[in-house]
Amino acid sequence: MERSRCQTSPTTSNIHDPREETTVLRTNAQVNREEVICPSAVSDYNKYMLGVDKFDQIMSPYNVSW
Repeated sequence: MERSRCQTSPTTSNIHDPREETTVLRTNAQVNREEVICPSAVSDYNKYMLGVDKFDQIMSPYNVSW
């Protein structure tokens, strides 16, 4: 496993050790599943946030102010 597609993403967590890492499955450009190393804080965030961020991304172009 290597960090070839690594992008920095600053996160702050008071329940995770910043050195703790886990592996997750990602789809690469050839549509193959591969294991990549990921900080445990990011892994848990992606696991438990479900569709909240996707909803925010979809709704962001729409102005809801009065």
